[in-house]
Amino acid sequence: VLARSSALDEREMWLQQAAVGGRGPDDKIKILYKRMELQRRRAFYNQLLNALFMFLTFTHTAITVRVMQVFTCVDQDGGAYQTLKDDPTIRCFESSTHWILLIFAIFFMVVYVFGTPAFLVWKLYKMFERDEQHTRDNKAQMGYLFLKYKPQTFYWEAVVIARKSFVVIFRILTQDPRFHITQVFFTLLALMFFLGLHLSVKPYAEDRLNRLETVSLADNILVLVLALLYLNRGGDGSSDDLANVFAFMVIFIVVVAVVQLFAASAEEFTEMLPFLHHSHLKGLKDAARRNTSRALRQCLKFAKTEEDEAAAAGAGGRPGGSAPSRRRSSA
Repeated sequence: VLARSSALDEREMWLQQAAVGGRGPDDKIKILYKRMELQRRRAFYNQLLNALFMFLTFTHTAITVRVMQVFTCVDQDGGAYQTLKDDPTIRCFESSTHWILLIFAIFFMVVYVFGTPAFLVWKLYKMFERDEQHTRDNKAQMGYLFLKYKPQTFYWEAVVIARKSFVVIFRILTQDPRFHITQVFFTLLALMFFLGLHLSVKPYAEDRLNRLETVSLADNILVLVLALLYLNRGGDGSSDDLANVFAFMVIFIVVVAVVQLFAASAEEFTEMLPFLHHSHLKGLKDAARRNTSRALRQCLKFAKTEEDEAAAAGAGGRPGGSAPSRRRSSA
C-alpha cells in the first residue's frame, strides 16, 4: 500500500508538469479530471493505511498474549513432564507440534511484538525528520499515531504499546501462584515508573488527556497496592472480611476511573457540539458548494479565453494584449 501511494504521488507530479506544458484547453481539462481521480484514489489509500495502523495498535496486546501462551507450560504427573497450559495434549519441548508452534511464536514475537513498535517509531521519526508531518496525506495516513501528542513526543504511542506489552508478558511468565507476589510487585514498580515518566513529559497535546492518563495509571497502581496487601494478609479468621474490604476499595477505584472517563468524554462532546449543529453544517456545505462553483467557473472561463486566443491566432492575427491578458490573469 505504501508503494502504491508513492506511485500515485509520482503520477500526480507528472500530471502537474503535463498541465503546465499542455497545448490546449481540452488537454488541460482532461488532466484536471485525471488529477481529481488520482486524489480520490489517494484518499482511499490514505484511509486504508490509517485503518492498517489502527489495526496494528489495537490488536498488538491481544496478539502478544496469544504468542506468549505458546511458552506457558505446566507440570504434569508431579513434574514428570510439562504440557501447554491451554492444550494439555501437547507436551512442551517434546512433541513436534510444540516445536512448530515455537517457531511461529518466535517469528511473530520478532516481527510483530517487537517489530511493530520499532516500525512505527522509525516511520514517525523519518516523517518528522523531513518535516512532513503537516502534509495532508501524512495526517490522513498516520494522524492517529501522532496528532494527539505533542510534536516532541510523537513517538509516545510506541511507549504505550511497550507498557502494555511488558504487563501482559510479565503476567504470563509469572502466572504460577508461587510468583503472584513477585508479579504484582514488579508490575507495580513498572507502572510507577511509567506514571513518573508521564508526569515529567506530559506527552499529550491536550491537558484533558494528560489528566485522564494520570488518573488511569494512578488507579492501576492503587489496585496493585491493594492486591499486594491482600496477598500478604495474615491467615487468621478475618481474611474473608479483609477480602470484602479490598473488593469494595477496588470497585470504588474502578468507579472513580469510569467517572473520570465519562467526564472527559462529556467535555469533549461539549466542545464538538457547536460543530454538530445543523445550521453550522449547512453553512459549511453552502460555502463549499460556492467555492466549488466559483473554481469551476474560473476554469471554464480560462478555457474559453484560450479558445478565443487560439481561434484568433488561427485566423492570422492575435487579439489585443490588454483584455486577454487581464482575462487570463483573472482566471
